Amino acid sequence: MVHPKPLFLALAAVSTVVARPPCRPDTTVPTLSTTATTDDETSTTAAPTTTTTEADVSTTSTAPETTTSAPAPICGITGYFLPGQALTYLYSPGYKLSAKECLEGCATYSGCEVIAFYYTGSDFGRCEYFKGTLITDGQYTEYKWYDVGCLANM
Repeated sequence: MVHPKPLFLALAAVSTVVARPPCRPDTTVPTLSTTATTDDETSTTAAPTTTTTEADVSTTSTAPETTTSAPAPICGITGYFLPGQALTYLYSPGYKLSAKECLEGCATYSGCEVIAFYYTGSDFGRCEYFKGTLITDGQYTEYKWYDVGCLANM
């Protein structure tokens, strides 16, 4: 920014009139007057500043609620084993009056998980115990398959 600041300088000279003899003229000293103007310039320089603000960031995530339960029991299906899905035969207690009676025996037999109960033909009432995961092709058979878990619904 520029601020003109007038500087006024005045020089005054004093005229001196000296009494001289009459044959001499009076002597006058000239007066010198000077006016000067100067510009004062004021400059302000500031270094650039950077302001950094740090914010606390927090992330909260909630895991979805999951419930794990045993698959529903397979009750009363027919079919043959699929390739690579054979059950392990454990034991046959003989003939039972119902699939429920066959399942009750399986529930007390060590390792028994699945039964085959023959519901038609000359083998009606035949009961067999198996171990493993039951997967069939769904075709018609003379027996029906039941997981031990079916006992609760019978």
